[in-house]
Amino acid sequence: MQVKLQSKTALTWIVMKNSIALATITGILLSALSAYAQTDPVQQVRSTKECRGCSLINVNLANSDLSTARLINASLFGSDFSNANLTGANLSGAQAGEVVLDARSSDRRTSNFTAANFTNADISRASLSRAILDRANFTNAYLLSTDFGSSRLAGANFQGAALSTAFFGGADLTGANMANQRLVSVYLRNTRLDRAQLTGTQFDTSDLTNAVLNGANLRGATFARTTITNADFTGAQIDPAIVPQLCQIANGTNTITNVQTRQSLGCR
Repeated sequence: MQVKLQSKTALTWIVMKNSIALATITGILLSALSAYAQTDPVQQVRSTKECRGCSLINVNLANSDLSTARLINASLFGSDFSNANLTGANLSGAQAGEVVLDARSSDRRTSNFTAANFTNADISRASLSRAILDRANFTNAYLLSTDFGSSRLAGANFQGAALSTAFFGGADLTGANMANQRLVSVYLRNTRLDRAQLTGTQFDTSDLTNAVLNGANLRGATFARTTITNADFTGAQIDPAIVPQLCQIANGTNTITNVQTRQSLGCR
């Protein structure tokens, strides 16, 4: 009887010892994982969606859910955010030259930056083609040679942004704000600029071929060495003094609306 009791006591002690050891190991592993998440910016972004001023250079965050993430003043050079969801994300002050932010697919839009904040960010030469950027804020952002091809930018704000040589081919800029911008060598072929705010905008050596500017506000806008072949200005607000200049270079028919450029300008 005593031998059995001792055996049972020994077994209980062994079980307790193993349980304590297992709990200790588990605690160590959890602490290590927590420390890793805190020191590794990629894990930190994925787990907390907060990474102010951190370095995310050449990292792969494709297909990540980063909605409402705060990446203020982060360095994003060469990183891949293709197919990621950054709805409502704050990237103000971020540095992101040549970063990949597009959908990486010719037949679908999945990179979602709806209402994202890019204020003061430098994403020059970044690829944002086919992305959803409705109501995105690009105030005072550097967007030199940035690719917005076929992206959706309805209601986006570009006030004070540097846009020289940016590419917007096929993009939807309905209701976008580009007022008082100097658009030097900006590619705007086949874009939708319906009801866009373009007051005081200087188009300089830009390409508006086949663009649709129905109802756009172009008061005070100027057009120097700019192509408007096939463009549709129906209902656009244009200074009367500028119309004769545009009529001199207007020709063709818009392939989207089937409206003649000269007709849309009221040329005689």
